[in-house]
Amino acid sequence: MKFSLLFASLLFCQLVFAQPAAKTYTLSARLLKAEKLPPLCGVFAWALTQKFSIEKSDNPGMNNGLTVLLNQPCPESAGDNFFVAGQLYEMQVQSENTAPISYTIINNYSKEQLPTLWIVDIRKLPNQNP
Repeated sequence: MKFSLLFASLLFCQLVFAQPAAKTYTLSARLLKAEKLPPLCGVFAWALTQKFSIEKSDNPGMNNGLTVLLNQPCPESAGDNFFVAGQLYEMQVQSENTAPISYTIINNYSKEQLPTLWIVDIRKLPNQNP
């Protein structure tokens, strides 16, 4: 009886506190301005918000030409000169941070009312004319 009650309590807690999985979308977007990178992630986990223009998206609500803000967790891990203004990137994004940690966000665009997403994975696409 005690085991059944314990099991039922654990199952209830799992259901109550579980976070729903965020939907992941694929975007191709051009970086409008490369922001200065924050310090290395370590004691603090940093995320950098940058402004992109969508060129292609599998999210029906995100049309070509839409300007969005994208939060990049630990952007320095992408490498030096990875973020270049005018560069086209392909990325997987989500509407919220689903990482098990929270980030200190550096956002120079916080007053702009633009859709904001979190980058899950990002790669440079071959250079094309903007």
